[in-house]
Amino acid sequence: MTSRLSPFSTLVIASMVTAAAPAVAQLPALLSSAASDQGIDAGQFRAPVVDLAPFWFWNGDMRPEEMERQLKAMKEAGIHSVVFHPRSGLGGDPNHGELEYYLSETYFARFRSALEIAKRLNLKVILYDEYNWPSGSGGGRVLKGGMVGTRAVPPNPEYMAKFLAMVEVPVSGEIGGERSWKVPDGELVAVIAAQADKSGVIPSSFKDLTSEVSENSLKWQAPQGDWRLMFFMQRDSPITVGPGTSEDVSGCCPDLMNPAAVDKFISVTHGEYYHRFPEYFGSTIVGVFTDEPGFLNNRFDGSSSDTVPWTEALPEFFEQKEGYSLIDKLPLLWEGESAENAKIRHDFWDALSTLYMDTYYKKIYDWCQAHRVESIGHVLAHSGSLAQE
Repeated sequence: MTSRLSPFSTLVIASMVTAAAPAVAQLPALLSSAASDQGIDAGQFRAPVVDLAPFWFWNGDMRPEEMERQLKAMKEAGIHSVVFHPRSGLGGDPNHGELEYYLSETYFARFRSALEIAKRLNLKVILYDEYNWPSGSGGGRVLKGGMVGTRAVPPNPEYMAKFLAMVEVPVSGEIGGERSWKVPDGELVAVIAAQADKSGVIPSSFKDLTSEVSENSLKWQAPQGDWRLMFFMQRDSPITVGPGTSEDVSGCCPDLMNPAAVDKFISVTHGEYYHRFPEYFGSTIVGVFTDEPGFLNNRFDGSSSDTVPWTEALPEFFEQKEGYSLIDKLPLLWEGESAENAKIRHDFWDALSTLYMDTYYKKIYDWCQAHRVESIGHVLAHSGSLAQE
């Protein structure tokens, strides 16, 4: 079967600052207000300060002779670095078996051939850390398990990305007597009763009723007035969601705020490449590109007002970072427009982002630094802020 690649099937360009470019150090001075006032010598920009690295789509059977032809064409065109990007069509039969081919012995044999050719041509290589995107699933192996070469990787469905849903039930205290309510689907994080008036919920009225839940049922007698029961439920993200997947999305997406899930991802990708090709790291292999991980993996519909990204460790992390209980304030993430609401929401996203950065990006960065390569990439929906909140 002939390769489905063309010599320039490189639709996306990554940029990587090269350590050897002396002009990089001059940029701050060139861009300072003083330099701007005095004018800038355009000649200093004629020498490139970055190495443009095209994404080389591995969407065919990747025969060594075809890979050599394409890499030579890139070199002749003045390209010095290239991103090896496994994606739909990998193995030569689109939508059939790509996930099994990815990280197989055949895949790694082809990868070695490509590295040998790149080294011979003095091309630098940036690893792409996933099949298609978003990064983090290891071609489905983080959740579903599977084979990495001849190594069997066990499934870990408990690593599925989580979100927090709020289910609200209006309650009237005028009915009188104790009543019972069935807890909604999911894992209960908290149930809080809040008195409401025409302006919304009243924070001073919040009552944490979580301890009153027994056998998946809440029994409670509401005081006089209008009340709302707010059930906060941790749920797994649906397995049918995941950008960039072309044949089987059931392995998407892990909770990238779960250290164990991220460790497994690094083990089946970064660690496996290093195990097989250590002699290329820091020389031919100069970087690892991570692609579009994001909170949309933890929020199933991407924008619904009744869900937020979540992970089991978040309440404890939030309290350590922000100095107060997140659980006690959960209603204010959903209800109200006061200064207190603004503070809670700011602190929530601040803690969530910090946990995400520490658990995913920092782990990958530290691994890359320890193995003499750069950590590069971009976040999901980099052109807008919603997915990065």
